[in-house]
Amino acid sequence: MKNYFSLFLFVFIAGSFFHPMLAIAQADLQENKLPPSDNKYAELRSLALSATPQSLKLKFNNKIKTVYGIVMDWDINDGVATIVAYQTGDVSMYLSNGQVYIGGAAHLPVKNAGLNFANEAKKYISKTTETKEAPLPDKNSVRFYLLTNQGKFTFQEKFENLENKTSEWTKLFDLGNIIVTEYRKVVFNK
Repeated sequence: MKNYFSLFLFVFIAGSFFHPMLAIAQADLQENKLPPSDNKYAELRSLALSATPQSLKLKFNNKIKTVYGIVMDWDINDGVATIVAYQTGDVSMYLSNGQVYIGGAAHLPVKNAGLNFANEAKKYISKTTETKEAPLPDKNSVRFYLLTNQGKFTFQEKFENLENKTSEWTKLFDLGNIIVTEYRKVVFNK
C-alpha cells in the first residue's frame, strides 16, 4: 500500500503547482482538510457519479448496455481519492481533503490513460451489481462504479487483494493508477 500511496501523494503534492485553483498540497488528508465551506469534494463526486450520456453528449443504442464512465473511490488512510474517466476523454481526480485535479483531457497522455481506464471497465460489467446508492468505500478498500446507459453498477475490493495482484480487478485498478502517473508527468514537464 505504501508504494501506491506514495505515488498518489507525490502526484498531489506536485499537483498544487499545476493549476492555480488547486488547494495547497497537504501530506496528511485528515489534518489538512479545507474548511467545509471550501471543500467541494462531495459535490464534485456526486456530479461525476450522476453524469449521463446526454450531459456528456454521447449517444448509444439503449438496448445495449454500454459503459460510458468509471468512478474509482480509493480509501487512503484518513481520506478518499476519487478518479473519474469518461468515454469522452474527460479525466479528473478529487481528494476528500478538498484538492481537485481537473482538465486531464487537455493533456493527451492523461486523456489516453482515461480512455483506456473507461474502455477496460466494459469488461467488468458482468461482475458488478446495479445500485442507486453511491457509498464511499469501506476502510482499506476500493469501490468501482461503472456508469452505463442502463444504470450505475458497483463492485468493492479490498486494497490488499489489488496490491498483491490476487484480485480479478487488479488490471482495472492499475489502469486507474496510470492516470495518476500521467498527471505526475504533466506536472513535472511544465
